[in-house]
Amino acid sequence: MAVTDQTPYQSYTGNGATVSFAYPFKIMKESDLVVTVDGVTQTLTTHYTLSGVGSAGGGNVTFVAAPTNGSSVVIYRYVPTTRDTDYQDNGDLLASTLNDDIDRVVMMMQDNAVSVDSTLGVPLGEATTNRLTETAAERAGKVAGFDSSGNFAVLNAADIGAVVVGDGLSLAGATVSVDSTVTRNNSNQTFTKAQRGSITALTDAANIATDMSLNNFFSVTLAGNRTLDNPSNIVAGQSGSIFITQDGTGNRTLAYGSYWDFDGGMAPTLSAAAGAIDRLDYVVRSATSIHAKLSLDVK
Repeated sequence: MAVTDQTPYQSYTGNGATVSFAYPFKIMKESDLVVTVDGVTQTLTTHYTLSGVGSAGGGNVTFVAAPTNGSSVVIYRYVPTTRDTDYQDNGDLLASTLNDDIDRVVMMMQDNAVSVDSTLGVPLGEATTNRLTETAAERAGKVAGFDSSGNFAVLNAADIGAVVVGDGLSLAGATVSVDSTVTRNNSNQTFTKAQRGSITALTDAANIATDMSLNNFFSVTLAGNRTLDNPSNIVAGQSGSIFITQDGTGNRTLAYGSYWDFDGGMAPTLSAAAGAIDRLDYVVRSATSIHAKLSLDVK
């Protein structure tokens, strides 16, 4: 049977439930099919069974256990570049034997074409014999790139010249410039649009924990008398606010951990009314000192 123009691979994403995955191309032997899950080659009968060997339209790979949700399932054909048939002088030359041999050659060419298409190359019509000649030791610690003539080369950082990056790059020896639209943490910034943050809800408990690496702004509704513990991940210079709401009962009190510092060293008293909202503004002075100011019953 003729071999049609086929793409000898198929990719899927596992969902933790599906076990059967189709491969829409012809294989002559079970061993011509390679199945991987997240880059790990699977073993026939141990991990999956196979149908459709010899069928022009392919068949199905059925896993013993469904690939996990989000996993990458890749099925592709790999026909070894060998020939098993040895024609004999004056022997039978059967059409089926000859067709199978020619089919396998066509499959090898299709497999190779896919491999070539997946590699880095130059446009058709651009002649080049360029290849790397450096040994592994000579390539170590360097980067692959293109020289001033457009040829593939192994480059030192200093050979690269100016590099424009969109988010950040550490490249010793090269000149790195950052696109003007990118925010940098080591220079003054002028913003022409609003900068917005979210508000992270804290868990109400007898001792309220705050992880300052999560946000600058927090909120909590008190359902009892509480203590606002010393936060974790404190870094000097961080500032923000905590919105503190009385529940429907009201008269909830709030004590503070030792890192919280207030005017005159006196911890403030919350608004008592049910549903009242106070705002605790803070600036971190050091890893053990948070200057704070409470605004009462903000309406």
